[in-house]
Amino acid sequence: MAKLALAFLGTLQVTLDGHAVTAFGTDKARALGVPCARNRTSALPRNVGSDVLAQPCGQSRGDSTLFEEWVLVQREVLHRQMLDALDALTLYHLARNELKAARTYAARQIELEPWHEEAHRALMEAFAREGQRAAALAQYDACRKILAREFSATPSEETTHLYEKIRADTLTATPTPASVDALAALAQYHRVQGDLTLAHDYQTQVLAHQDASGDKRARACAHQQLGIILQTQNKWRAARMHFRAALALFQAIDDWLGQGEALGALAQVREQRGDLSGARADWQRALKIAEAAGAPTLCARILTRLGMLAQRQGKLTEARGYWARALEIQQRIGDRAAIADLQVCLRACGKVG
Repeated sequence: MAKLALAFLGTLQVTLDGHAVTAFGTDKARALGVPCARNRTSALPRNVGSDVLAQPCGQSRGDSTLFEEWVLVQREVLHRQMLDALDALTLYHLARNELKAARTYAARQIELEPWHEEAHRALMEAFAREGQRAAALAQYDACRKILAREFSATPSEETTHLYEKIRADTLTATPTPASVDALAALAQYHRVQGDLTLAHDYQTQVLAHQDASGDKRARACAHQQLGIILQTQNKWRAARMHFRAALALFQAIDDWLGQGEALGALAQVREQRGDLSGARADWQRALKIAEAAGAPTLCARILTRLGMLAQRQGKLTEARGYWARALEIQQRIGDRAAIADLQVCLRACGKVG
């Protein structure tokens, strides 16, 4: 009988009777080599077309559970990318007082996620600035009904506060086109689109504005975002410098969640530079901070990365332990894409363990 062997550590390796397999006959087979798609998007099969992602699960490629999960994850990744881009465009046009465009992008967000409060607020603000006060108040009512129907929840304080300002006709003046919000939105938009040079230029301007403001939290966030852009550009030393600056500022204001994010970013840089023991130490520090801050989503993300690092080091039992803990958290949160990722990781790790 022919012997098929799969090695999941590092680059996927497939051998058949000791000979390397370099081609696959079906998309379904190719998809089996894509663990943790959201964290390793560069490893995605290049020849699986958008027609596959558009098909309903169960009709795409036979009955492969792993392939179904892969498709589900990819749809969620693309969905989040679309929302990020629309959110950046909405903020950008609001900051430039281009209200019709802002309304268009905010409305598209609501089509995709009717419960997205930030988009409802943007639409309320755009209507109010245009003098359509009744439409702005009606948008709040629509938001309130959606949240009640879907989650038995009420609008956040921020949304309610905006509603009260519009109702009292005390909404503040329009921001200038050169506002920090516009620059930050442009940086985010170009990063999502992959235009990292422009993203870097705009985020550098954001950092200059925030440094002048003296607001430590705003400065920390600006450093963190610039570090992410530099990291994507493989400029490790500069990225590390900005992440350390962010960490110091978050520590100065006792922002535990910010500290966890900054440490996680530093850990990723260490991983990419091959310093696995340093990365492990940073991830574990970040996990303690996230647990102390009571941040389950961040805890799950860190546990997932610790599992990937343990797998990379050949510590498969440890990897399964981290992923099992992360899966338990994600199941409580209800993040379908993260649950699918972790289930794939656990099955793959089980096979080689």
